[in-house]
Amino acid sequence: MASHSENHSTTDPGNRDLAEINFEFANCDTSYLTHGLHSYPARMPPQIPKFFFGHYLGTDDIQPGDTVWDPFGGSGTTALEAQLLNLRATVSDINPLACMITRAKTTQIDIECYREAWRVFAHGRLPEFSDPITEAFQQIDESYARGDDMAALRPEVSERFEWFPKPQLYHLRHLRERIDAVEIHYEEAIARFFRIALSITAREVSFQRTGEYKRYRIPEEARAEHNPDVFRIFTRELRSNLQRMDQYVNAISDPKPVVVSHGDSRTATHIPTNSADIVLTSPPYGDHDTTVAYGQYSLDPAVISMKVSRAMMKEVDKMGLGGRNNPSDGLRSLATRSEMLGDVLHVLRSQDGRSEDTLSFFNDYFDVIKQVKRVLRGGQPAVFVVANRTVSDVQIPLDQITMELLESLGFEPQMILSRSLPYKTLPYANSPQNVAGQTGSMMSDENIVIARSPN
Repeated sequence: MASHSENHSTTDPGNRDLAEINFEFANCDTSYLTHGLHSYPARMPPQIPKFFFGHYLGTDDIQPGDTVWDPFGGSGTTALEAQLLNLRATVSDINPLACMITRAKTTQIDIECYREAWRVFAHGRLPEFSDPITEAFQQIDESYARGDDMAALRPEVSERFEWFPKPQLYHLRHLRERIDAVEIHYEEAIARFFRIALSITAREVSFQRTGEYKRYRIPEEARAEHNPDVFRIFTRELRSNLQRMDQYVNAISDPKPVVVSHGDSRTATHIPTNSADIVLTSPPYGDHDTTVAYGQYSLDPAVISMKVSRAMMKEVDKMGLGGRNNPSDGLRSLATRSEMLGDVLHVLRSQDGRSEDTLSFFNDYFDVIKQVKRVLRGGQPAVFVVANRTVSDVQIPLDQITMELLESLGFEPQMILSRSLPYKTLPYANSPQNVAGQTGSMMSDENIVIARSPN
C-alpha cells in the first residue's frame, strides 16, 4: 500500500488551492460568539470548519441546507460553524458534558426571559427558594462553622481525594438545586445556560491547577489560602456568556437546529445511512491514558452542574477509543488494512511497547471510519483533523494510517495537509513509560486528511 508521508494532491484545481492555504490561523480569535461559552480540552479552532465549509460550498460539493456529521462532536465547534453557514449539523459524543456545551452553543435563548429567570433565581422568588442566594450562602457558612452535618448538601464528587474547599462545595450544590428549580419553571435552554456557568465555576473553585487539562491539584500548602467567592465567579461567567449569546443571536436570525446525540459513533445506530453530505471531525489522538481524558476533565463540573451521576462520568473514558479491553486475537487483521499501522505495531512489539493498547485504539477508530462510509453519501468529502503522537517512544503517524484505512474501504484519497498547533492545549511532552523525570515528545502539529467517499 502506498505511503502518504507527502501531501496528496490530484489534478483537481480545488486540491491545488487547498495546498496553498496556511492552516495555522495564528492570532485568530477562536472564542468568538458562543465558541467561548465553555472551555474544552483539545478543541478544534473554528477557523478549520469555517474554511472547509466555505470551500466546499464554493465548489458546489455541498449546498446550503445540506447536512454535516461530526462523529466526535466535542464541544460543538463544527456544529456552530455549520449553523453560521446555513448548514444542518448532526453531532455525536459520548461525553454528556460535551453534549450540553454543544446544545448551549447552538441554541438561542430569549434574552429577556433569561433576565427574568435571573432575577427570580438570585432574589429568592422561586416557589422552592424564598431567600436570596447571598442569604442562603450565609446560612450554609454558619452551619458549616458550627460543625452541623452537611452530608445532604455534599455533591457526589471525587471520592479519593479532596478536590474542593468548603463551604464552597456546598455553595455549588445550592446553585445546582436552584438551577433545577429554574428548569421546572422556565425552558430547558435557560436552565442550561445557568448550568454552563456553574460548570465553569466548579472547575475554577476546585483545587484544580489552572492551565491543566488533566486532573492535577494545586500544592497542598496553597489549598489553605484558596478561598474563592463562588457567587462572584458564577455571576462573572453568566455576564460574560450573556454577551456571547447576545452576539450569537444577532449574528444568525434563524439557525438550523443541531441534532446532538449522546451516543457512540462506533455503532452510530442513531445516524441514518446516506444522511450526511460532508463529514468534518477531529478524532481523539489516542486512548485516554496517554492523551486527553475527556471524562476525567469533565467529571466534577458535570456532576455538580448536570443531572448525571459520578458513575456515569467515570465511564466516559472507558467508553472512548481504545478504552475497552478488546480481545487481541480478533484485531490482527486490522493491520493488514494499513501497512503503516502494521509497521508501527511491529516496532512496538519488538520494544515491548504498548502494542495492544495501540491496536485496540485503532480497532475502535476503524469502527467509526466504517460508520463514516455508511452515513456519508457517495462521492462526498470527508475531512479528518488528526495529530501524530508517540506511544512508548514510537511515532504513530495517525494521518497516514487514517488515509490508508479510508482507502481500504474504497475512499478516494485527496490530500494530507499540515498545520502547526500554536494555541491548542495539548501534551507536548510526557513520560512515555510513566517514569518520573523522563519525558518524550508527543505532538506539536496537526494534519488534515481529506478523502472522498466511494460512489
